[in-house]
Amino acid sequence: MDSTTEQPKAKAVNKKLVLEQLWRKGILTWLLDDTQKQLQTVLYEGSHKINTWLLPRRFGKTRTLCVLALETCLKKPRSIVKFLSPTKLQVERNVRPLFKELLDSCPPDIVPEFRTKDQVYYFPNGSEIQLAGSEGGNIDSIRGGSSQICIVDEAQDVTDLRYAVNSVLVPTTLTTKGKVIIAGTPPKDPDHEFLQYVEEADFKDILIKRTIYDNPRLSADDIKQQIEAMGGEHTEDFQREFLCKIFKSKTNTVVPEFDEDREKECVFDVAEMPPFYDAFVGMDIGYKDWTVVLFGYFDFLADRLVIQDEIIVKTNQLRLEKLAKDIEAVEKRLWVAPLTNEVIKPRKRVSDHDLITINEVKKHSNYYLHFDLADKRDKSAGINFIRMLIGANRIVISPKCKILIKHLKNAKWKSSIKDDFARCPEGSHYDAVPALVYLARAVDFKRNPYPRDFFPKANVDMFINRVPQKVEHESVYKKIMNLKPKGKMIR
Repeated sequence: MDSTTEQPKAKAVNKKLVLEQLWRKGILTWLLDDTQKQLQTVLYEGSHKINTWLLPRRFGKTRTLCVLALETCLKKPRSIVKFLSPTKLQVERNVRPLFKELLDSCPPDIVPEFRTKDQVYYFPNGSEIQLAGSEGGNIDSIRGGSSQICIVDEAQDVTDLRYAVNSVLVPTTLTTKGKVIIAGTPPKDPDHEFLQYVEEADFKDILIKRTIYDNPRLSADDIKQQIEAMGGEHTEDFQREFLCKIFKSKTNTVVPEFDEDREKECVFDVAEMPPFYDAFVGMDIGYKDWTVVLFGYFDFLADRLVIQDEIIVKTNQLRLEKLAKDIEAVEKRLWVAPLTNEVIKPRKRVSDHDLITINEVKKHSNYYLHFDLADKRDKSAGINFIRMLIGANRIVISPKCKILIKHLKNAKWKSSIKDDFARCPEGSHYDAVPALVYLARAVDFKRNPYPRDFFPKANVDMFINRVPQKVEHESVYKKIMNLKPKGKMIR
């Protein structure tokens, strides 16, 4: 046999030996693509107990979860992995065939034995992968014991998901410091419990979300064909299944207009403030809930309300002296006259009707911070007002207002009566939403803040379209007028 024939055989033998060693060490990343490896890395390096993955179809979600289960069992003897699917049929048709494929290259002496009666993979080192479908109460078949990893696959179809996670799976990780992975695609049912976990992860900034465009195994032509087959990229099915877009419930969503598309349109930093504007502060006070203070101004020429910043004080952390100082500091930073460098006093500050707190804030600010009582008449009308402004693109929100953005996106009604908000995953009652309502209702949208002679001609088109220019010879004016330095309050 010549050397050219021996060379491929030697390479094949070497590859087999390498793979065997990787199996024995429990290193199986070579079975995953780059994006699937990233999911694995995030899980291993993260410190969170519950990990939520929002992934599109054909991303290789189940494959990644199966590899994680195998690695865990091989690396640490006597490990337990609990693997939950929506139904027993899906276990048989989707999960088990994947395990069979992955184990094809595993050395025979460490291959786990699957026992159909138990629905368990038993490893020679004492580890187990326990499989179950959630339908018909079968989730309780994997109840109890201790586990290193608990996996929920296709979470959007799992029945009683909250019970499965909180009552069955999480308790098994208490002594092992194990982790729970909840993976799925957005459900058709906008009230499915999986969306609660998505919202919770989003609030904590730990949500793992991918789209079809993140899949390295799909070419541009593959994606184009899928879009065409589903009737276009704009269709709800494509956006849900492949872009992981969540469609809001029409029955319990407080601000349905503020969806992912609208967020992209209205959340940005305004490059330059107008030379004249009316500034406003809206505050929703909370002791059991959160205190939220929003800061913004009305841009008369652009006919839009711009929310620039927020102060968030969480439950039991409210200190009125500190709150007063923080409000003054934000006003001083945001609102400065371009010519005089003097801090502009807001036209109006409004707060909900906690007179004791309003008075204490005033005292702590040496009677500078005066809050009027917010217009709280007809709660539904107030909500509808900001819905109208958002729907007409008349509100701009700075990206730094993270809580306001999340509350607008996720706020839900507590009941069908729609007289109170539900409780948010991080403990509030979506308090930034009423703060925005108070601020918006305080704005006089008809008031023109510009001086009468600011525009050279009383021409309607010019009035609407002309962009005010910077004051010429600004430094000369300042020197002649001996203007005050930046930071001094105009009271």
